[in-house]
Amino acid sequence: MKNKNDEVKLECSKCTHGNIFLRALGNPIDSWSRLILACFLFVGIYYFLREASSMLFDLFMTNFMSGATDVNPIYESRLTDWLIFMFVPSIMSVYCIVYKVSPKLLISIKPGFRWGWFIRCLVVVVPISGILIIGQSALEMQSELVFSNFTIGAVLMTVVMSFLQSAGEEFVFRAGSLQIFSTVIKSNKWAWILLCVLISIIFALMHNPNSFPATLDLFATSLLMFALVYYTGGIEASIVLHSANNLFLNLLTDFSNIGVDFNASSDSSGGDLTGTLVVIGLNVAITLLVMFMWNRYQKKV
Repeated sequence: MKNKNDEVKLECSKCTHGNIFLRALGNPIDSWSRLILACFLFVGIYYFLREASSMLFDLFMTNFMSGATDVNPIYESRLTDWLIFMFVPSIMSVYCIVYKVSPKLLISIKPGFRWGWFIRCLVVVVPISGILIIGQSALEMQSELVFSNFTIGAVLMTVVMSFLQSAGEEFVFRAGSLQIFSTVIKSNKWAWILLCVLISIIFALMHNPNSFPATLDLFATSLLMFALVYYTGGIEASIVLHSANNLFLNLLTDFSNIGVDFNASSDSSGGDLTGTLVVIGLNVAITLLVMFMWNRYQKKV
């Protein structure tokens, strides 16, 4: 007669990279108490870090910028990106305290950050995303570049914070939530299906989309990033895809009149259904390209 441990071993013997990443915390079916503890602890730590960051920012603005008349508004707008990045230390703390495992398991099956793979994705995906996003904006004749806020410091701040903000979302949505909630779902197949759909719905709604096309775009993008996590066994590629998208939208927002924001609630973020389907198709093409790159990368390493 098979017991649960035998079934888990049999299933793990058939693991793909994605399933190994999924089961980073093991496959204990009796871990509801730890899951609830992890959720409460994450919320508590994140709230503390968020409030501490906001207080320090306000203190800095009050004591060092109170007399300045030309403070670039871009610096203030990037505070939101930093607050989202606070997801990273929050979920890492949960792994150390509740599950007593290395936070490196959040990143990849290595475990840890695969810098070679990350840089390879960065070099290819960022230019392609930039051409597509800026090109789409130009075709829609929405962009009118204004240089009143354009400084080297502002651009660097936007670049850095775009990557940090995207990493924060990926650590929580594509890594922590996936791995933690999978501990109460026995089947790898159903864990991937249920969690990818549910987390993608939450991911889309949390961006406060203003229309069905915007919601569909966010939901489909989340599923594609989950596909990259499954295929590569890590979140490096999804961080790049997410960061590239946010980076160019932030640059257009900061230095043009488009006004797309994190909440996806601006008029220009909705688009029409046809345009959204085209964007989703292009994102599918980029995802397939990254998968092709991963196959070649594996052969070299």
